[in-house]
Amino acid sequence: MTDNFGNMVWMYGARALLSRFDTVVVDAHHHSHYPRGFVDALVLAEANLLRDMKLYGFERGLTKMLTQLIEVHDVPTLLAGIGVQSLFSNTTGPPDIGQQPVTPIMASSIVLHDEQHALLNALEQRAPYGYSVRGDFTAEVANVHGRRKAVALGCPSFMLNPDPCLGVSLKKQFHALAHTSAGQAAGLKIAVLLPHPVAPNLLKLLIGICREFPKAFVVLQTPGDYDSLRRARVEYNMPIEHTQVRYFYDIQAWRRELRQVDLVFGARIHGSLMGIYAGRPTLTIANDQRILEMVEQMMLPHETIFDMHDVPQNFHRIKELLLKHVRGAAAKFDGNSFDRNRARI
Repeated sequence: MTDNFGNMVWMYGARALLSRFDTVVVDAHHHSHYPRGFVDALVLAEANLLRDMKLYGFERGLTKMLTQLIEVHDVPTLLAGIGVQSLFSNTTGPPDIGQQPVTPIMASSIVLHDEQHALLNALEQRAPYGYSVRGDFTAEVANVHGRRKAVALGCPSFMLNPDPCLGVSLKKQFHALAHTSAGQAAGLKIAVLLPHPVAPNLLKLLIGICREFPKAFVVLQTPGDYDSLRRARVEYNMPIEHTQVRYFYDIQAWRRELRQVDLVFGARIHGSLMGIYAGRPTLTIANDQRILEMVEQMMLPHETIFDMHDVPQNFHRIKELLLKHVRGAAAKFDGNSFDRNRARI
């Protein structure tokens, strides 16, 4: 159990990269119990590890511990999926539907602390072929001061689905969804992903989907998501049935549930990657730099929050709005390019 089950998807994806037939996984934290030479390699599945120096205090303890682990084991090391935690801009609060685009934060403006550089130095000495980061934004932040070993590959969980023609399959499903009539739309089963925190208009749209599509349900990933449900009920008079709420503690249970849906939609990157794992059409709303660099790297169907100009004033138009976004995603998504990119990664 965890307070953010999305992180388990990341870690599960990293472990799944290892051969299950000839690999023995042991806990790196127990290094004092292992004789020298017992461990052949170190794999670290970390996500939001890099932050600007002003916010480094949030990650200091973990960063120093990881640096020590790397140095103590002193074996070939793979860091999978490290990323910069950053909003789109320096403005406070998450952006919302209907807002004008802002001047984005540039990677060159993110300055790392000396202890973060010490972590990357320790890593590079033991990662002769490089290490993976989740997108070009993070690669640009990491590859400073002569470094060049950070390689943008997205999230390890992008590899969980074994279908080499997954993109072609998704394209066909998107095409079918795009031709759904207004009458048929009410029967669609949709998995809705709530970001946390969530801006007001985005919250109204996502909860409105559950109210207008009887088979839709919200997938919660943190306890804080319950606060969003409470806000929708109390502030906007938008309650949903308790049967329309899911919270998973098992990756495969989550995947089985998503295999039954027609669409995965929302602003949660690990929930989106579970949709990809389940092989279902998935449309991601990128509402921060972190999500944007990942959906771009993995060529996932997406829109930024600034692409969504329609503020949902009339909630009876939600079916129409959702189908509009699905049609746009279907038109832009290239399944063959998606498959070639995934094969390359």
